[in-house]
Amino acid sequence: MAVREGPWKLVRSEGSLDELYHLGEDIGENTDVARREPEIVARLASSLDGWISELIDPVFLGSSVKNEDWGLGGANQKNPPNSGKP
Repeated sequence: MAVREGPWKLVRSEGSLDELYHLGEDIGENTDVARREPEIVARLASSLDGWISELIDPVFLGSSVKNEDWGLGGANQKNPPNSGKP
Protein backbone atom coordinates (compact mmCIF):
# COMPACT_ATOMS: atom_id res chain seq x y z
CA MET A 1 0.00 0.00 0.00
CA ALA A 2 1.10 3.54 -0.53
CA VAL A 3 0.01 7.11 0.06
CA ARG A 4 1.28 10.32 -1.56
CA GLU A 5 1.33 13.90 -0.43
CA GLY A 6 3.09 16.35 -2.70
CA PRO A 7 6.56 14.96 -3.39
CA TRP A 8 6.35 12.46 -0.51
CA LYS A 9 5.37 8.83 -0.92
CA LEU A 10 4.97 6.43 1.99
CA VAL A 11 5.12 2.74 1.07
CA ARG A 12 3.89 0.01 3.41
CA SER A 13 4.60 -3.68 2.80
CA GLU A 14 3.44 -6.45 5.10
CA GLY A 15 6.19 -7.47 7.50
CA SER A 16 8.36 -4.40 6.77
CA LEU A 17 8.82 -0.95 8.24
CA ASP A 18 7.16 1.92 6.40
CA GLU A 19 9.39 3.46 3.73
CA LEU A 20 9.40 7.11 2.70
CA TYR A 21 10.58 8.54 -0.61
CA HIS A 22 10.90 12.12 -1.89
CA LEU A 23 9.84 11.69 -5.50
CA GLY A 24 11.06 15.16 -6.49
CA GLU A 25 14.60 14.08 -5.69
CA ASP A 26 14.32 10.30 -6.13
CA ILE A 27 11.79 9.31 -8.79
CA GLY A 28 13.14 5.75 -8.83
CA GLU A 29 12.43 5.29 -5.11
CA ASN A 30 15.99 4.15 -4.40
CA THR A 31 16.64 6.00 -1.13
CA ASP A 32 14.34 5.43 1.86
CA VAL A 33 14.39 8.64 3.94
CA ALA A 34 11.99 7.50 6.68
CA ARG A 35 14.62 7.78 9.43
CA ARG A 36 15.43 11.36 8.42
CA GLU A 37 11.77 12.47 8.28
CA PRO A 38 9.88 10.82 11.19
CA GLU A 39 7.22 13.56 11.33
CA ILE A 40 6.30 13.08 7.68
CA VAL A 41 6.23 9.30 8.16
CA ALA A 42 3.90 9.71 11.16
CA ARG A 43 1.55 12.05 9.25
CA LEU A 44 1.34 9.88 6.13
CA ALA A 45 1.08 6.65 8.17
CA SER A 46 -1.84 8.16 10.08
CA SER A 47 -3.51 9.09 6.80
CA LEU A 48 -2.99 5.58 5.42
CA ASP A 49 -4.27 3.98 8.65
CA GLY A 50 -7.41 6.15 8.45
CA TRP A 51 -8.08 5.01 4.90
CA ILE A 52 -7.47 1.36 5.79
CA SER A 53 -9.93 1.61 8.69
CA GLU A 54 -12.67 2.58 6.21
CA LEU A 55 -12.21 -0.49 4.01
CA ILE A 56 -14.57 -3.44 4.20
CA ASP A 57 -13.94 -7.07 3.28
CA PRO A 58 -15.09 -7.93 -0.26
CA VAL A 59 -18.37 -9.80 -0.48
CA PHE A 60 -19.49 -11.94 -3.40
CA LEU A 61 -23.27 -11.91 -3.11
CA GLY A 62 -24.95 -15.29 -3.42
CA SER A 63 -21.70 -17.20 -3.08
CA SER A 64 -20.49 -19.41 -0.29
CA VAL A 65 -17.11 -19.82 -2.01
CA LYS A 66 -13.98 -18.61 -0.21
CA ASN A 67 -12.01 -15.72 -1.72
CA GLU A 68 -8.93 -17.92 -2.25
CA ASP A 69 -10.93 -20.08 -4.70
CA TRP A 70 -10.92 -17.15 -7.15
CA GLY A 71 -7.13 -16.75 -7.42
CA LEU A 72 -4.61 -18.37 -9.74
CA GLY A 73 -5.33 -22.10 -9.73
CA GLY A 74 -8.47 -21.56 -7.65
CA ALA A 75 -11.55 -23.75 -7.92
CA ASN A 76 -13.51 -21.07 -9.79
CA GLN A 77 -11.16 -20.44 -12.69
CA LYS A 78 -12.50 -21.40 -16.08
CA ASN A 79 -9.36 -23.33 -16.99
CA PRO A 80 -7.22 -23.94 -13.91
CA PRO A 81 -3.55 -24.72 -14.52
CA ASN A 82 -2.90 -28.38 -15.36
CA SER A 83 -6.55 -28.91 -16.36
CA GLY A 84 -5.57 -30.03 -19.85
CA LYS A 85 -7.90 -27.42 -21.39
CA PRO A 86 -6.59 -24.58 -23.57
